Amino acid sequence: MAKNRKHLSLSDKAKILEDLKKVVGVTVLSKEYGVAKSTICSIRNRRVNILKRINNTFNVPGKMKTCLRHSECPRMEKALYKWFLKQREKNLPVTGLMIQEKAKLLHNEYKESSSFHASSGWLQKYKKRFGIRYLKISGEKLSSQPKLVDPFKRYLEVKIKDLQLSKDQIYNADETSLYWKLLPGKTYVAREEKTAPGRKTEKQRVTFLACTNAAGTHKLKPLYSDWKIQKSSIISKFQLSCSL
Repeated sequence: MAKNRKHLSLSDKAKILEDLKKVVGVTVLSKEYGVAKSTICSIRNRRVNILKRINNTFNVPGKMKTCLRHSECPRMEKALYKWFLKQREKNLPVTGLMIQEKAKLLHNEYKESSSFHASSGWLQKYKKRFGIRYLKISGEKLSSQPKLVDPFKRYLEVKIKDLQLSKDQIYNADETSLYWKLLPGKTYVAREEKTAPGRKTEKQRVTFLACTNAAGTHKLKPLYSDWKIQKSSIISKFQLSCSL
């Protein structure tokens, strides 16, 4: 049986090169990292190539096991990563499409390659080169209280029996909104970011109120308003519709 090969990350290789520079012995390093002496010698012989690849990842090689193909547009990609970091410093969400569109604009400025198209394949390799991850934005937590649901259901059953209501007399109304300025719920983040704090949800919306009885025989015409109209106004309209 063949021995399980241990794969060193680019970060490990960078440390090995630093140790070799400090005249640490090959035997010592092979024991420390659990690899053969020939592996350490190979890393030393490929020093220039490894350092070039590490530099190409904008100094964030992390846990990558292999040397990624050298970018065809290194200046554009580094400028793109600086733009990306500025957006994240402002806690702005960044999607893959946004990265691709910004890459096209920067490519037109630097013009390092005639075959660059900011394709999905390029985006995947770019994210690996720069240690970019995709996270869910953590916004305001839900304020619902599930423990209150069952007591309310029991209370409602008692109230229906006391008032001797039929399904034709029991109505349910609920509202929903179209947030037409809502930002994406997920964003790409830099390797150093552990979470992705979100901003308060944009309130500019169109609100709809739908209402029907439990029997489904009476469906009120949906009411709507823009974001400037207070919820109380919608409730007033609803009460007026019920009284007609």
